[in-house]
Amino acid sequence: PVWMSDIYTLDDACEMMNAIGEICNKHDAVNALVTEIKAGFHKLSIDNYQSSIRSCAYFIWRKPYMVVASGTFVDHLLGLLGIRNVFGDLNRYPAVSKEQIDAQKPDIIFLSSEPYSFTDRHKAEFRAICPDARILIVNGELFSWYGSRLKYTAPYFESLRRQFKELDEDGL
Repeated sequence: PVWMSDIYTLDDACEMMNAIGEICNKHDAVNALVTEIKAGFHKLSIDNYQSSIRSCAYFIWRKPYMVVASGTFVDHLLGLLGIRNVFGDLNRYPAVSKEQIDAQKPDIIFLSSEPYSFTDRHKAEFRAICPDARILIVNGELFSWYGSRLKYTAPYFESLRRQFKELDEDGL
């Protein structure tokens, strides 16, 4: 027997976990996990979130620059975080040029920790392309791994929102 999944949304991820729970006869444990994950995202969605950060570019690769676009789990999670993906009109994981990045004028640039391991040393490179964008290294696992780690994603998103607030207050 072969089992496959195709995950694009949080609901897809929860359905996948429930299906695996049934297959492995672990329904109760998985149901508790899915309930916890959904509760975390529900709390995130009802929080009174306000920030000047409204749009982002989420980078997954360098040389060539590759971003997350529509039709991806990460793009869906960006929406749950309350941020518009400036490359949402593209599909999947396109390569983009410096000119395309500059033209989009994202409020914030997320440099993912995976699959390419961006670090603080890459910030200057992106600051040269988009001098007005705020640049953060983000935990790629919590944006893209759609299993049990999702229980840590909503609290992580809350911490990102706190960072956004600090960036707003500092004018960075």
